[in-house]
Amino acid sequence: MKMDEKRKELQEKYREEMKKKKNHRTYTIETIIVIAIVLLFIALNLIIDEF
Repeated sequence: MKMDEKRKELQEKYREEMKKKKNHRTYTIETIIVIAIVLLFIALNLIIDEF
């Protein structure tokens, strides 16, 4: 019985860590996309004054 409890605890910890890593990845991708859009907007404003 103790082994089953330990196994369940380990599985829960592993699942939580995997969720954290997955969430971190999505935030990183979103951040890169937002920065790229802002830089593109700035570049277009410098190149084309009417934009």
